[in-house]
Amino acid sequence: MFSLFFFILHEISALIGLLTNLVTITVMMTEEMRKMPDTPLRISLSIFEILWVVTRAFTYYIEFLTGAILYVVSGLFFLMSMICVERWIVTFRPDLAKVWCTRKNIFIFTITMMGVSIFWHTPYDSDNGRTFSMWVSITLQFCIPTLLIVATLPKLIKGLMYKAESIEDSYQASAEHRKTLVMCIVVMKYLILWGHLQLSHFLDPLHSDIDFIHPAYKRYVNNVINFALMFNCASTFLVYLIWWDLYRKKLVEIMGCLIFCRRSSTPNSINPDQNLFTM
Repeated sequence: MFSLFFFILHEISALIGLLTNLVTITVMMTEEMRKMPDTPLRISLSIFEILWVVTRAFTYYIEFLTGAILYVVSGLFFLMSMICVERWIVTFRPDLAKVWCTRKNIFIFTITMMGVSIFWHTPYDSDNGRTFSMWVSITLQFCIPTLLIVATLPKLIKGLMYKAESIEDSYQASAEHRKTLVMCIVVMKYLILWGHLQLSHFLDPLHSDIDFIHPAYKRYVNNVINFALMFNCASTFLVYLIWWDLYRKKLVEIMGCLIFCRRSSTPNSINPDQNLFTM
């Protein structure tokens, strides 16, 4: 009964996550959003979340997608560290941000990250190859992103607390402060849920030796975690919508344009240039 309930919630969350991330990509492709140097990071985040939703939703039906989840998890976890580093450079080293945090460089780093996330999960035939692949996976997938996040995220949070009252006189600084706040919330909600997934992936051999936990309880916990991970991908849209004024403004403009264009295409629509009081 509970398994069916969580399965339905899982599939509904997958559909919501797919739609909201498509909406986010549409908003990020607007002219004003495209001019921002860090837009490729947020577009990449939406793409990875769509891939996660698709792979998790169809794992029940297509077995080979189970292996694809590892690639998506690697890309998402490494992407969180890139977001933290980019926000740290913009906040604390604005002189370097003009050189390093350009749209071209961020796009190159993002493509490189995708390639590396695929490479370190490529299987090897020999035993030495598998050992090498395991250590590369542990180092790149877990250690390096974790160190980057631990080194930058606390400083970003501390900077948000101390600079909240001193940036109101500068619109550009206020906009960067708002983006930093939004991305810190996104990273923290990922760390809460994805951190458990990363640890469970590397500590799975230890979990197999625990026999005193009832299997039904294990299934219940797994169902809750799977639903939470799926909802996590859909909740990024809510973070943008609540805490990011520019995102909310662009979304309203898009929705208004769709409604206006639909109304203007009807045959009974009124021409705004027409004088209604002429005889």
